[in-house]
Amino acid sequence: KAYQELEQADVDAIYNITAALVALDSSIQPTDNSLALAVSIYKVYQNELDSFRIMLTLLKSYDGVALYYENSEALAVLLYQFDRLMEEDCHDLYTHLIKKGLRSSMFATDWFLSSFTKIVPLECAPQILDIVILEGIASLLKFALSLMMRNEDALLKLEFDDLFFYCKNRLFEPYIKGNTEQKDDEESLDDTASVEHKKLTVLTKDNFDVSQFVNDALEKTRINPELLKRYNDEYLEIHRNELAQEEQFQQMRDENTKLQNEVRELEKDYTSLNREHVTIANELLQNQIKIEGVLEANTEMKMEILQLRKQLDTQVKKNNSNSSVLVPN
Repeated sequence: KAYQELEQADVDAIYNITAALVALDSSIQPTDNSLALAVSIYKVYQNELDSFRIMLTLLKSYDGVALYYENSEALAVLLYQFDRLMEEDCHDLYTHLIKKGLRSSMFATDWFLSSFTKIVPLECAPQILDIVILEGIASLLKFALSLMMRNEDALLKLEFDDLFFYCKNRLFEPYIKGNTEQKDDEESLDDTASVEHKKLTVLTKDNFDVSQFVNDALEKTRINPELLKRYNDEYLEIHRNELAQEEQFQQMRDENTKLQNEVRELEKDYTSLNREHVTIANELLQNQIKIEGVLEANTEMKMEILQLRKQLDTQVKKNNSNSSVLVPN
């Protein structure tokens, strides 16, 4: 709604700013969150050149552009640092979120990508941006941590559904000034909806106490560069170990695939050899039958030869006997 209230001249100016950033560095691609940031900065300075310089400082000098890459490691590091800070300063809340299965990436990503300008009223964003421009992108962790600290008691009482809804919609309620009218959440008007879902307050420049929000972030959080550097190194070490394990698993998967292919090839060879064995066995059986037939025929021929020899011997003896009768004494 805040963007719809922009005049056409403002829209053109914001387009020119983002177009100039993209022309300067093709790695900078407009997203909903980066546009929200550009709108807020322009609303502060009301000048294209000054707004361009501030955006350039955030995206390039502070390497904020790395937050908007696909599968951004910079964003993952920021979320990890946020988790570790919660673990140190709000240990019970951190443990509660882990047990309920709620990850910080499910509700805090928009905070970091838009420098909270997508969440708070645009008129209140300048005070937050002043700190970000002064201290750098890491200062966003102060605002995020102070939000969780301020809402810790309420969050510890909630289960997953209400917990997720509360983190997405109600964390800023402690900074709403008194006597502010609440409205029903249009997405949760059914009778079975949780009490946590039924009443919401729309943040406006009149009811949001941005000064107290900034004051809590600066005074109630203990964050220093050395601590963030340690958390950054922890994340990189964990990430390296995960990559090494993934590489090892991939090698094992590749080796397993190779062995499975070899097994399939051996099974094919075995099937082929088995077929050849059956063929050879059949041929051997046929040859054995033929050999038996030949041997039987040979035996019969031998018997015939013996009979013929006997007949021949008998005939010879008979002939000899007849010859002796014919000769005179």
